[in-house]
Amino acid sequence: MTSEPIKILMADDSGDLCHIVSQAVKRRRDMELVGVAHDGWQALALLSERQPDVLLLDLIMPQLDGIGVLEELGRLKPVKRPKVIVFSAVGAESLANEVLSLGADYYIIKPFQPDMLCTRIWQVVHEPGKKPQHTPPIPLVAAVNRILHRLGVPAEFKGASYLREAVLLVLEDERNLSEVTKRLYPEIGRRFGVSPALVERNLRHVIEHTWTFGNIEALYDVFGATIRANSGKPTNSSFIARIADLVRLSS
Repeated sequence: MTSEPIKILMADDSGDLCHIVSQAVKRRRDMELVGVAHDGWQALALLSERQPDVLLLDLIMPQLDGIGVLEELGRLKPVKRPKVIVFSAVGAESLANEVLSLGADYYIIKPFQPDMLCTRIWQVVHEPGKKPQHTPPIPLVAAVNRILHRLGVPAEFKGASYLREAVLLVLEDERNLSEVTKRLYPEIGRRFGVSPALVERNLRHVIEHTWTFGNIEALYDVFGATIRANSGKPTNSSFIARIADLVRLSS
């Protein structure tokens, strides 16, 4: 394993997202942002010039979109082909399969936490054999996202990503719900590079904020019995369990 920082090129036409990701990368000693492109043709030019280890590629860009960039990469066959992480707001499994078949190494659905993206960057470079291409299935992730959005969970909160991951882990293994402190929080912490205590705290914060400022009609519809029986906020585990139940019913 090389001690040199991972060289990253980002291709996205959103200046705000590029700034957020660049700030996250700057906090890492093992990563370096070597360029930012705002359209597909510029991305291809910078790939040849900067020779990055990883290309962060948005699917929707002017001039040449992300699919076009992947197709050009396949034709050009650069001397140093980077690992490619594709992100998109579209959670369609067919689209994920298409970009993976074109050579992408990972597919991330927006919105995402920059720290989680950095974790995925490290994984595609240093653990390519261990990392599944896209787990859990895209429709499952999209279903969780729809419910969180409906409830008014603020996507910009770190706890929102932890909450989504928690629901997916419970859907994967019900034991994660009965052992939140021993299994669930540590596993989320491992995936995001934070402590279990920070996971618990951020989950509590985002749930409390949603309970106070979220979509009251949706919250009443989902947690109506809880609201009538108890005016207090649900625990982390009960909130996660209810969302997991909704996803099961919708699938």
